[in-house]
Amino acid sequence: KISCPGQISVLGYDDDKRAETSTPPLSTIRVPIYELASDAANMLMRYLKEDDFKKDFYGESLLPVSLVERKSVEEIR
Repeated sequence: KISCPGQISVLGYDDDKRAETSTPPLSTIRVPIYELASDAANMLMRYLKEDDFKKDFYGESLLPVSLVERKSVEEIR
């Protein structure tokens, strides 16, 4: 019987479609999914072209994120 956002705040990640329809609507961090997937595919293609599969596969991508404020977060006193 804990009230959200009265006693606890909840923040999601990825801005899933269900975030808008939950009760209360979930505040979340929005990530540019298309760009994230595109960067991952490009990194994988570069790795596969190297033909050195003994090497570890890793990559790094810096993409902008944004806060989507809804009703699941408020200052708790």
